Amino acid sequence: MIDVKLMKCEPDDPNRCKANIKGGQCPFLAEPGFENCMMHGANKAIAKAEKIEQSNYNIAKWQKRIHEKANAPGVKSLREEISMLRILMEEEWSACNDSKELLMHSPRISELAKDIDKVLGSCHRIEQSSGQMLDKTLAMNFGAQVIQIIGNYIKDENMLDLIGNDILEALKGL
Repeated sequence: MIDVKLMKCEPDDPNRCKANIKGGQCPFLAEPGFENCMMHGANKAIAKAEKIEQSNYNIAKWQKRIHEKANAPGVKSLREEISMLRILMEEEWSACNDSKELLMHSPRISELAKDIDKVLGSCHRIEQSSGQMLDKTLAMNFGAQVIQIIGNYIKDENMLDLIGNDILEALKGL
């Protein structure tokens, strides 16, 4: 419990609490930066200001992590949403210290996994429909063009075959 000392003030003090009480205006000083004393709502206003400050702190705290996750390889769009869901899942896992806690957190972890899957699926569909996605056929055609360009500078057929095979093998892994 917070120990609050109310200080009486002069009736014409500009920092006087603005609350009305049975005998007129409250005789105590308002909290600095607020219109009322702690007895008449400054405590709620202070709590609200602290809540806003905490929210702003949390946003700044996670902004760097969101940026890191958004730039992860393989994520093409909807980056912030995917990043936030990944951070939330990471936090849920981190909160589990034993199997009992894991069991308690499992519904939320499962829900986050489903949400991540949905957003990734949406991202995939958006990119596919907008032509931003490089499918396997396009990748293989690109690989063939790369081999052709290399062939303009390397005349050794055996070396070209080795390079071509390595490029095609790499593309098969996509």
